[in-house]
Amino acid sequence: MFLISYAFLCFHFQWLKKTNRKPLLAAVEKMKEELMLLGFISLLLTATSSLISDICIPSKFYDSAFAPCSRGGVDEEKEDNSSKERR
Repeated sequence: MFLISYAFLCFHFQWLKKTNRKPLLAAVEKMKEELMLLGFISLLLTATSSLISDICIPSKFYDSAFAPCSRGGVDEEKEDNSSKERR
């Protein structure tokens, strides 16, 4: 998908260059730059996704919207939630 959209932008870039439409040419150039940046960020996140998923944040820093760090954390949260419901 990325390559198709990039090829489409390159084609329009060449056409705008031939027809001497400088403001549109600048806009397409900016779109190309943003698309390249988005592709780089996507590649970086894909390459480091396993490292990012191993990050563990203790539950005292958030309000149970995240997954716990270990299976023991799941059991603790279930117990905490059930004790809160009983009150």
